[in-house]
Amino acid sequence: MRQWLVPGEEGEAEIDSGAGGGACQDMGMRARFLAMVLMGLAAEAGAEEAVIQLQSVAESRTSEAAGGELRLWVRMQASGLQDALEYQDVRVEQAVDDAGKNLALPVDEDAEPVPSRLGRGEGEGAPSVLFPVVLKPSARGAKSIPEVRGSVTLRVFRRQVVLVEKVRERTGKTVEDALFKAHGLEVFVTDPVQGMPGLTEKTEMERLRERAVAVRVAGENIRAVEVDLVDGTGAVVPCRSSSFGGGRSVLFTLTADRPLAPDTQARVTLPTAPREAVVPFVLKNVLLP
Repeated sequence: MRQWLVPGEEGEAEIDSGAGGGACQDMGMRARFLAMVLMGLAAEAGAEEAVIQLQSVAESRTSEAAGGELRLWVRMQASGLQDALEYQDVRVEQAVDDAGKNLALPVDEDAEPVPSRLGRGEGEGAPSVLFPVVLKPSARGAKSIPEVRGSVTLRVFRRQVVLVEKVRERTGKTVEDALFKAHGLEVFVTDPVQGMPGLTEKTEMERLRERAVAVRVAGENIRAVEVDLVDGTGAVVPCRSSSFGGGRSVLFTLTADRPLAPDTQARVTLPTAPREAVVPFVLKNVLLP
């Protein structure tokens, strides 16, 4: 199901990015912090009004004449976004810099949209997600883009959860569960040391096994699967999380700062029944790096 979400009655808010804010390094490219407000994320994402900060603007060029891109990283924050796991079909309707160059990339209307995983923002308050808006490189000498107008499609999922009890005792075993079978998934608890081939010191290997859990998920549709750890009461165990792989198999490694309790559980979240919400956005006075 696709639903267009439109701005609220007050219209689009405009925030001048100004000359302030710091610069940061983003993949070797300069970036400036800007801000904007997007109105209208509602029913599909379970939110009322979504506040979005444009996290960074970064530009790269391979030569004076051609190549490179201008990339805007957008952070959206609103209640209900914990169930928005993917984005696709980022469309830019208007993006002309102050030198008159049209920066909008052409859209292939015949191409099938390819979902990508949303990034997760950090910080307090409502959940937040990150997605990129990619443009052509700006004209030489351009200082800003007066307006960037477009839309992004968010994919919002219902969730089914499987708890793998006493997960560390299951190392080296496949986890059998009807939900995994229904989703066509194979879930295997593996030795976390296998994800650290450079680790050879025996003491460090044992220390890692005390604090980490590694779960390999394989199947046709694993893109939006999530794995975290909870204790015996169901409270989330703070961990550093990493994932490796793609295609039909991903290895999730979760590492705590202290030894894990014997009753630690792996919580495997399976997305199902995706809905799509097309969210319009408008950026004003975007300063170029």
